[in-house]
Amino acid sequence: MRQNEDIDIISVCDEIINYSLAETIEKYNKGATVILESPVESYCFANSTSVKFLTEHGYKGVYVSFQRPYDNICNFFKKQYVDNNKVIILDCVNISSLDFDKICKKISISLKSIDCDKKFVLIDSLSTVALYKKGSEIEGLAKKLIGINDNNLLVLFNVADDLIKKQYVKNITSYADEVINVLNCVENYDKDVVDPRILT
Repeated sequence: MRQNEDIDIISVCDEIINYSLAETIEKYNKGATVILESPVESYCFANSTSVKFLTEHGYKGVYVSFQRPYDNICNFFKKQYVDNNKVIILDCVNISSLDFDKICKKISISLKSIDCDKKFVLIDSLSTVALYKKGSEIEGLAKKLIGINDNNLLVLFNVADDLIKKQYVKNITSYADEVINVLNCVENYDKDVVDPRILT
């Protein structure tokens, strides 16, 4: 990655994600499957930026956390000015056995309880899931979530750049409507100029 003290990586990632999500929503009429490929140093902020953008643009949704417990996420969102009233947080960190069928069922039930036409599901960390599950199982989870998609649902998967070359991540990426490669955008960032159209 280009080393430049003038670059605020978090701000650049925010700009890239906001722009890219806006284009994706416009392109797919609100519903799509999106992969966020994020640099490790901005990984958590990529999640909060995505949720903040969506909730500020009429969406309500389900945030599936494999990385941080419920209270931690709530506090982090508050610090990032995310409206927690528009997000159902499913804490999967404290589940002793990650049962993807049960998790998908909880997601479906949560989505049905949301009184909004524009909905989203965000999986906060495929990287964390990879510590406990095989790649084939993670791919199966992605397929199930994509299977519940419709024209009014955005499904987002966040994956850190250290997993992008894994075969199961490549497979999941092939199912996606859009891949927002935040890492590429940051690497191509030059002073105050960002080209957020650099998508894979």
